[in-house]
This record gives sequence, C-alpha cells and structure tokens, in this order.
Amino acid sequence: MIKDLELTSIDGKRFAASKVKKVRIDLNGAITNVEKEGEDAIVSFRYTTNYGTLGRIDMEGKVRYGGEDSEKLVSSWKENQKLEDKVARQLYGAIMGACVSEAVLIARDLRLPPPVPLPPLPGAKFQHEKKESGPEFG
Repeated sequence: MIKDLELTSIDGKRFAASKVKKVRIDLNGAITNVEKEGEDAIVSFRYTTNYGTLGRIDMEGKVRYGGEDSEKLVSSWKENQKLEDKVARQLYGAIMGACVSEAVLIARDLRLPPPVPLPPLPGAKFQHEKKESGPEFG
C-alpha cells in the first residue's frame, strides 16, 4: 500500500521562444531504485515530459510503500530490478497521477502545451490517427 509520495526535484525548461506549429509530447516514468527503510520500501522514481525541441519537464521523487508486499518488493528489485505487476501498477498509477498534474501547472507557467490530451469540444469533428507515442498538439 502506498503511504506517501514526495517530489524531491523539479526542473522545467522551455528551449524555443517562438511558437511551434506541431509538437510531440512524450511522457515517461521510471523506477530507479527500491530500498528498505524500517518496515517500508522506499521507491525512487524519475518522470519526464519531453516536448522535443520546444522544452522539457523533469521530476524525481520517492514513494513510501508499506504492508506485507514491501519485503517482497525490495527483494524482487535487488534480484532482477523488476516489480510484481500488481505493485508496479499501483506505483506507476500514483507516480503518473502526481507528476502529470504537477507537469500541467509547470507547462502552463512555461507556456508549453499541457501534457495531457484535451477533451474534444461538443460538436467538433476530429480525425483520429494511430500514433506511435504521446499526443501531438498543433
């Protein structure tokens, strides 16, 4: 069970001063380390929102994970740097939820597009294309 999530580092940069017509936004979250602290596991992570040549938002943080799965989480990470699917889904859900909401605010301040697709407007017609990665705005 997730007890706490804290961001330890936030860095946002806008590289281009002019408006770009199309920008591809890639979101990436990664577990970087898992350690034992008392009865809990401390899961370190890195999150990146990449706007190509337009800008970038980077965050790092830690999740405190407790409960009966914490010991198994630490030993699994030390053996093969992998997490059980159930625990990984919980961790990635919490990490992405916290980081994407923070990245939306940072993107606003840096005048970058939000890192989430905006909902369609009622009555608007959109063409749907299969994309290999994150959303594109333009």
